[in-house]
Amino acid sequence: MTLYQKYGGNEGVSHIVKAFYDKVISDPTLGHYFSKTSMSTLISHQIEFISVALGKPAEYSGLDMRTAHRGYRIKNESFLRVKSLFVDTLAEHKFEQNDMKEIGLIIDIHRSLQNPNVVM
Repeated sequence: MTLYQKYGGNEGVSHIVKAFYDKVISDPTLGHYFSKTSMSTLISHQIEFISVALGKPAEYSGLDMRTAHRGYRIKNESFLRVKSLFVDTLAEHKFEQNDMKEIGLIIDIHRSLQNPNVVM
């Protein structure tokens, strides 16, 4: 069973992503990154991205991480804050500790693919 299946498929991932972005846009250190972003479009893309990352049998059709974040000048501290909020959201949705660690590794892998020092 994939993490995608274990945690409720599309419906479960949708709840998590929406709860996560409620935290992100309310965060005083992160909200400014999203001031000119269509949140409904972003959330839709993130539901697709997270679903595939958790094992949904499909390919992600959105932009790669580097292209999607180009020009935002994201600092390492901001990346770590986003990751922390995501893990907090997983915990609130009753994800098991080992699964949260696995997802944290997936996030780190995608980060290293875009730029290990972040700042984009």
